[in-house]
Amino acid sequence: MNNLPQEHLSSNIIPNSETSNQVAENNHQEGKVYFIRHGESTSNERNIFAGVLDVDLTAFGRLQARQVGSDLKKKGMKFDAVYVSHMRRARQTCEIALAESRALKSSDTPIQIDHRISEKSFGIFADRNLNLLRLD
Repeated sequence: MNNLPQEHLSSNIIPNSETSNQVAENNHQEGKVYFIRHGESTSNERNIFAGVLDVDLTAFGRLQARQVGSDLKKKGMKFDAVYVSHMRRARQTCEIALAESRALKSSDTPIQIDHRISEKSFGIFADRNLNLLRLD
């Protein structure tokens, strides 16, 4: 959701038809898969590479997550399943958006943390300022 104008927040709700088709083919069920990126994190705010560093959302990131939840609610979207990264910023975004939207089809639908959904490791560049790295 970072670096997007406010009016384009809902564009972060992206159906992935290729993934949806694979799921449908493997399970013989049709459906859609949506990806929602986390809101602004403290590392985004500080202009540093986070990668696998586990950081929180900023106040603006929490606002972005509420806006996504509002967009989901306006669209009347309901989810059979929710998978989220183990990263704190992703879990916070998920929890806030779902609380705002009430988009789970059932109240007993679990939010499943999946370690395969993650960020890239930036190795020695993690926690370093992007502008300073450009000078090196």
